[in-house]
Amino acid sequence: MNPVFKPWENLTIADDFMFCKVMSYEEICKQLLEYMLHVKIEKLVYHEAQKSVDVAYDIKGIRLDVYVADSDRIFDVEMQTAKKADLPKRARYYQSLIDVDTLKKGDFYTSLKESYIIFICTDDPFGNGLSRYTFRTRCDEKADLLLDDKITKVFYNVNAYRKESDKEVRAVLELIKGNKPTSRFTAQIQRLVDESKTQNERWRNEYMTLEMIKTEERLAGEARGITIGEARGEAKGITIGEAKGKRAQAVETAKYFLRIGVPSDKIAEGTGLTVLEVEALNK
Repeated sequence: MNPVFKPWENLTIADDFMFCKVMSYEEICKQLLEYMLHVKIEKLVYHEAQKSVDVAYDIKGIRLDVYVADSDRIFDVEMQTAKKADLPKRARYYQSLIDVDTLKKGDFYTSLKESYIIFICTDDPFGNGLSRYTFRTRCDEKADLLLDDKITKVFYNVNAYRKESDKEVRAVLELIKGNKPTSRFTAQIQRLVDESKTQNERWRNEYMTLEMIKTEERLAGEARGITIGEARGEAKGITIGEAKGKRAQAVETAKYFLRIGVPSDKIAEGTGLTVLEVEALNK
């Protein structure tokens, strides 16, 4: 059985975890922003990967992949590996929470910084074949009248990297597409990715822990589905045979985690097996 998540050794810069870690290097992140937005950044005054924004307990929070700021601007960079119809509204919501998070009580609206939200998409987000889609707020009645709200949303389409006129941006998109580095900057990124997979045990452990948590949540959800199905019968669409099949999947998952050194008690928590059952698999 294949592992339930992508093996650490197979990660690329297109994988969210690896992208965030590589962008934690301030100079790499700064250079990427300058290339992709065609701006000059003197110094980043705030830099955080995987920043959580929760403005209230009953409001949907978000986790931003890469959130950075200089003295006048805020930048959010997101790696988007699945095509989602809600992407425009997702960008809208991200922008709204960023504004709420940064504007302090008593501040004037003029205190809001210029902001850029960048989605790097591995699928064409709008289906027009462009390598880059840039959105700003304009007047319908007078197209050259820009609403100066200081908001820019940029969506890059990795698949159209050949159409990108800027050679540095094209090299970045090409690397994310899965091709070899074609510039000094992308060679530096690829070197960091390769070195991290062989030398950075802390990142590896963090990745495995996060994926283990996701697996626990998924299997817990499946386990609840099996219980309901067995209790209510085939009317819920889950037969005893299917339940046994899901248990077999849990066993195979446990075997995989044993091979990579996850403790038996943690595997038991995540798969629903007992510790004794997990330890028996190791014999």
